[in-house]
Amino acid sequence: MKLTKLEFTVSALVDNVKALFELCESNQKSMITLVKMVDERFRSIEERFTKVDARLDKIELRLDHIEVRLDQIEVRLDQIELRLDQMDARFDQMDTRLDQMDLRFDRMEERLDKVEATSETMQAQLNKLTSAMSANFDTVGLHLTRIISELFKIEITTRYEQDYQNMLIFKRD
Repeated sequence: MKLTKLEFTVSALVDNVKALFELCESNQKSMITLVKMVDERFRSIEERFTKVDARLDKIELRLDHIEVRLDQIEVRLDQIELRLDQMDARFDQMDTRLDQMDLRFDRMEERLDKVEATSETMQAQLNKLTSAMSANFDTVGLHLTRIISELFKIEITTRYEQDYQNMLIFKRD
């Protein structure tokens, strides 16, 4: 039986399909094994991704918490900065007041120096007056002593005169 060209081609094609099918069947077993291995690998990777995803969720929560804390800290830092600005302003006011007080103190010292100088001048004048008065008192004391002595003499003289008159009266009687 002679095969025609078409039959030969169909027969070759069928043989090729059978060979391909046999090859596919043998490859199918290894493919199934390979697919099972890939499936296991995917499951393992999926579990790891699930774990990583859970960890990322936790990290996100922590980051959100940290972000909230950072916002609170930023607000607190703004408050502190405002307070520092206020304290700087108060410090500047105090510094200005201290400068004014220094000026007032310097003026008071000048006035006290003037008062001291005036006091020393007055003390010197008082000392001069006291010396002059002391000299005058000494002179007045001498004059008083002389006056007292003169009065004493006059008194004695007056007594003598009285005694003399009493004696005259007595003689008359």
